Amino acid sequence: MKTEKGFEIRHEKSDDVHIMHVYGHFDSISSESAQKIILEALEKADKIVFNLGGLLYISSAGLRVILYAAKKGKRRNVRMVFCSPEENIRKITSSFRISPSPRVIKLTNLSLIIVRCV
Repeated sequence: MKTEKGFEIRHEKSDDVHIMHVYGHFDSISSESAQKIILEALEKADKIVFNLGGLLYISSAGLRVILYAAKKGKRRNVRMVFCSPEENIRKITSSFRISPSPRVIKLTNLSLIIVRCV
């Protein structure tokens, strides 16, 4: 599914797992349409894998969408995994997870996992 210029999410289903392949720049321009796509998947899925291998950039707006989706997913008991981030994205998400802010504590409590997809 295309969203805004420079950003794309491709959604596929394998058995009972929804896989969201994320490409490009996840920023304030793309965050609204991306949130809509992600929330639609959350309504259908019990397990979602976000393949971040094609993500080049994420802004605070993109991080907000991920946090919102994680909170909504937790309420529905959806298992979410974020995998294959490039180094620059991994640095942002890693520093975000270890920060002492309340928002990060909630992220950690949601058991979001960043792993390398095989």
